[in-house]
Amino acid sequence: MLVFRANMLKLDLTSNKGVRLMDTDLEIRCWPEAAAGYALEGRRNSPGIPSDMTREMLEAGIRNSGLESVLEHVLSTDRVTVFKTDRRVYQMGVDAFGLKREEILFAAFAGWDAAGAKAFG
Repeated sequence: MLVFRANMLKLDLTSNKGVRLMDTDLEIRCWPEAAAGYALEGRRNSPGIPSDMTREMLEAGIRNSGLESVLEHVLSTDRVTVFKTDRRVYQMGVDAFGLKREEILFAAFAGWDAAGAKAFG
């Protein structure tokens, strides 16, 4: 994805620059209000994350944000080798939670997330 975007923008992305950029994803943290939302006591749901980030990046972000004991499912698109908005990404949630798609609430980050979830149902 990084190489694709750099090529689209006609940016000079040497392998050293690419590694440095990718390493910054291992330092990511969630927004404080997001962490508070995941950790609500008495919640009736099991939160999870579907993401286009790699499993390693997701686990680092979860660790950096102190959410290891809060998130039940961490679903990287690496597992299905496609990106959002492909239907297989949203199917991972159905499979992981053991619920019907109508029983899952998907809180979208961006327009493409909402579009993909809506198309999935």
